Amino acid sequence: MKKILLSIALVAMSVFSMSALSFKVEVNGVEVKDGDTVEITELVDSDVLPCKAMVPHVKLTNLTANPIDAIAEGEFTELADAGSGNAASMIQFCFDSCYTVESVVGSLGGGSCSFAPNEVREGNRAHIEYMPAYKGDGFWAVEEFFPGVSVFKFTLRNSADSSDAITINIKFNYTGENAIDGIEVDSAAAEYYNFQGVKVANPEKGGMYIVRRGAKVSKEIVK
Repeated sequence: MKKILLSIALVAMSVFSMSALSFKVEVNGVEVKDGDTVEITELVDSDVLPCKAMVPHVKLTNLTANPIDAIAEGEFTELADAGSGNAASMIQFCFDSCYTVESVVGSLGGGSCSFAPNEVREGNRAHIEYMPAYKGDGFWAVEEFFPGVSVFKFTLRNSADSSDAITINIKFNYTGENAIDGIEVDSAAAEYYNFQGVKVANPEKGGMYIVRRGAKVSKEIVK
């Protein structure tokens, strides 16, 4: 009888522990569990940063029938070396709002977000944007990305119950196999900026400016 009761208790504890976590998290369509590491290697056009970046879209699901107020936290645990570049990596992660994390190992950033009952959040409402270490005049005019590995730890935590949380590690592995020497431009209307980031309505001939056409950015001399 004691063995039976013990078995029932263990099953009950197991069910309770399985139901304790309210968040289901997917990265690139694959479900990840607490403590998992996801590796991202591809540079794509960014919707937020004005140049190419590594953009994992994080699909988040509230598995409960109750609304959840959550805390989204993120920090670098490893950071690629900029080498002879001018800047280290930068990152933003967006859940309700976008948060920029300082390019320093252990520097914590984040904020609050909320999930309606059974809500699924993805796309523009759930993503992380990482730009590798680079050389250039600010991220408006990137000349070259530097190969390297950065690791970003992301935690989604129920603000009402700190034990109800999931943490995943996103490993951004830029190998340099498709190194970018500049930023391509398209046929969108050109917007001109000086090197302090101030928009210039009437650029002077012969002057060098940062030029933005749609999502593409380049450094050009006006002819």
